[in-house]
Amino acid sequence: MKYLRKFASSNYSENLSTKFRRRRFKTFQKYLTKLGLKEPRFLDIGGTQIYWDHINSYFKTNLSPIIVNIEREHITNGSYAGIIGDGKSLSFIKDNTFDLAYSNSVIEHLSGFEDQYEMAYNIKRVAKYYFIQTPAFIFPFEPHFLFPFFHWFPISVRIRLVSKFNLGWFNKCNNYDEAKHLVNSIRILKKKELESLFKDTHLITEKLLFIPKSYTLTNMK
Repeated sequence: MKYLRKFASSNYSENLSTKFRRRRFKTFQKYLTKLGLKEPRFLDIGGTQIYWDHINSYFKTNLSPIIVNIEREHITNGSYAGIIGDGKSLSFIKDNTFDLAYSNSVIEHLSGFEDQYEMAYNIKRVAKYYFIQTPAFIFPFEPHFLFPFFHWFPISVRIRLVSKFNLGWFNKCNNYDEAKHLVNSIRILKKKELESLFKDTHLITEKLLFIPKSYTLTNMK
């Protein structure tokens, strides 16, 4: 499990997950340049200080997003502006406040499709452009529990697994209610669902061994 965490963590500079993130950011940079957004006012929903420290250091950039995260520790120990808040409703942000909204592997952390719809709606409400990435349901290795086919199993099986084992980034749950809450806290979307949330958008598919690993949706053209 320690090896799998190292493989998936954003804290290791040369693992496969980090290489995918860097490649994704190069695409983001390309769109920024094309749109002429050299110093965009942009929002990172669910982002972290560590992520942008790494990005700015590696790419020699000076991007300074406003980070919205429900967890205080991700936004209070760095040089970026931060808001402790719910990235789903973004009720504290007025319409069209930002040039763009950015989100990396966050929308799947909302437990139901209605909540995911609300997040997608509000992303489009507060920003003119967006760049949203999320894991692909079709990829057989679940990236949060680091267990093959986990997200394809019935909920009852997933609850049983997290009740008996430490999986991915999570310690074994102590009781049924805790296990059920954990399992329901992550819902990886299917491609058709994503396309319904972000209509008339460009969908970029990242592949590993010819299998879609994640999707990025953007209207930056």
